[in-house]
Amino acid sequence: MAKLGPMIFVSYFCGIKGMVMAEWADDKLRVLASTDKKVFVITSLYCDNLIEGNFKYYRIPSFSWRDFKREISELHRKNIKVSIWLWIFFPISLTFGRIFDWLVKKWIDNDNPARWSWAFTSFPIVIYLRLLYKCEKIFCTGGAAGAYLLGCLASFIYRTKIFTEFQDPIIGSEIHRNSNNERLIISFEKFVIKTSYKTIYVTKNASISAANRHPELALKINAVYPGSWFFTAVHGKQQSIAKANLEFIHLGTLYDARNLKNFFAALDQLRLEGFPNAHKVKVKNLGSVNLKPSNLYSFRNDFEVLEPLDRCDALNRCLDSSILLLIQHADNRSIETIPYKTYDYLNLRMPIFGIINNKELEEILTPLGHYVANALDISSIKNQISFAINDYYSEESFGFPDISPFNAIDQFKKLLED
Repeated sequence: MAKLGPMIFVSYFCGIKGMVMAEWADDKLRVLASTDKKVFVITSLYCDNLIEGNFKYYRIPSFSWRDFKREISELHRKNIKVSIWLWIFFPISLTFGRIFDWLVKKWIDNDNPARWSWAFTSFPIVIYLRLLYKCEKIFCTGGAAGAYLLGCLASFIYRTKIFTEFQDPIIGSEIHRNSNNERLIISFEKFVIKTSYKTIYVTKNASISAANRHPELALKINAVYPGSWFFTAVHGKQQSIAKANLEFIHLGTLYDARNLKNFFAALDQLRLEGFPNAHKVKVKNLGSVNLKPSNLYSFRNDFEVLEPLDRCDALNRCLDSSILLLIQHADNRSIETIPYKTYDYLNLRMPIFGIINNKELEEILTPLGHYVANALDISSIKNQISFAINDYYSEESFGFPDISPFNAIDQFKKLLED
């Protein structure tokens, strides 16, 4: 990173507590803060809790009336004063922004989350910065796909190396779109890859799928695991563990196909069979549970929902548990994605119990000695729970002292390599 000159960093989401897309971008800003290079951050209007460093932040409103209203609403919710220049922008968004919304609804969909209009209002700022400070690199991550559009637009004005990172694939079997929308998104993906100096997917499976869709651009497609920031405020090793209960903790939201249905089915089978110490297993979810019915697990005395915490506090709370529970969706959306919390978990140097649907993630966790079960197979989960119980109640020490194989600084360096 020592040779990194002034650069432009583009992410619609930054500095938003509890939002994984913002945490993702913030970790990369933490990496850049460890250098002495000037970074210009283009982000959304309502981002706060911004990372300190040699940064200049530009919080830009969206042109779209729909998105602008949401941004103003967020400012009010956070008790952030609305500046005079935003009131001047108000009638522009109210009139021309509504026309833009109508066009997006007609050609894409009614509630598109891409923040396309934000790319257009941010575009003059990027050109100004590129011209004034001779920034040779623009890094775009999303989150909102408007970040990719902004980078591509900038590349047409000046010779600038655009590095584009897809936090999640924008094409997938579980992303339901009409045929017209699907064609547009595939064309947009091709446009981004072709325009970018380097396009990064964060799993090998996602990069292979993209290369299959665009074989003529395969050499410009890369895979780099992001890693996450190692917080010195979070202790790297567990304290002594009381052996009374074996506590699994899941950090994040349970919803849809990411749930505990198969885990509890497997655990209940072990208990019915009289498996030693199975009755001592407890499960806690540090976050919200958005399942139907909402009281799905309320009858269980081995399950508890904990109030959400700030990221560092949440990671510290995880250290008080026995095993970190990692749950993927039990459908095809998991095949090309790896939960970002995986990298936070690895930094904690604790046992991870993965209920996953991704061979690539299995190949990361298994060699490190973690527990890996098939999200669709109750017997697989049952076997791994039994191994975890036996290990916990038989081993003198129960932890993983080795450091994570994915250092955030090293991974970001790979991403920005020419």
